[in-house]
Amino acid sequence: MKRTPTAEEREREAKILLNKIKAKPSLLFMGKLAVWEYHGLPGV
Repeated sequence: MKRTPTAEEREREAKILLNKIKAKPSLLFMGKLAVWEYHGLPGV
């Protein structure tokens, strides 16, 4: 059973993902990421 990540953990993961995105920008993916960050990743 997976535990829910804390806000700090999610923020750190989001920054890592954003750094990867900056290297290869994709507005569509950034939009999806923003939605996932707000609602929580599906299936996680």
